[in-house]
Amino acid sequence: MKIVNTSTKDKVYEAWLKSEFYRMKDSLSPEQVDIIENPNLDNRSENEQRENLIFNIYGRKPIMDHVPTDITWHEVEIEEKDIENLYLLAIWDWFIDTGKTFKLSGVLKNLSSGHGHRISNFPPGAADHKVKIDEMLKTPDTGVQDIIMISASETGPFTIIDGTHRSSFLTIKGGIPGTKAYLGIAPDLSKCVWAPEWEGYQQNILELNRIVDEGYLW
Repeated sequence: MKIVNTSTKDKVYEAWLKSEFYRMKDSLSPEQVDIIENPNLDNRSENEQRENLIFNIYGRKPIMDHVPTDITWHEVEIEEKDIENLYLLAIWDWFIDTGKTFKLSGVLKNLSSGHGHRISNFPPGAADHKVKIDEMLKTPDTGVQDIIMISASETGPFTIIDGTHRSSFLTIKGGIPGTKAYLGIAPDLSKCVWAPEWEGYQQNILELNRIVDEGYLW
């Protein structure tokens, strides 16, 4: 992973808002649109509003609640050597699409449609990441935005917490090396349920395999 520059939480949230602006813009007020399209990162009130948008309007609080606040942000460039060290955040709906590993490289052979579950404490409905990625592949210029990752060190493993579809698209296109991204480095990710550094990660993999084998997840 090539460290290009230091960054800040406020810059990362700005990039995150822009990356999903297409999905949310119709539900935002003109004032909210303005602080996304014309951000002033020196304005504390704006920064607080953007953080609120990420957490409560874009619905990313469940993700960020598990990311340590003791984290240092960097602008980075993904290198060829990082490919096998890139993971998607460990959410059930990416498990089978990554070959039951959550490795980004796993989407090359395992991305498919028709997934679902019958588990009461999982979110309802089916996830079909292939449909969205296929749509991206049909568009010559997808306007791929920044990818946001976390890790316990500069050497990885690196967990993608925003940009799962974009990074999957780039993997299929062979364009991950050279991709610009944001990387948050936290000294301790043992309590972060999204990352391979989580103390319960391997047990989670075993449990997901069990419910696949028993037909509760497909």
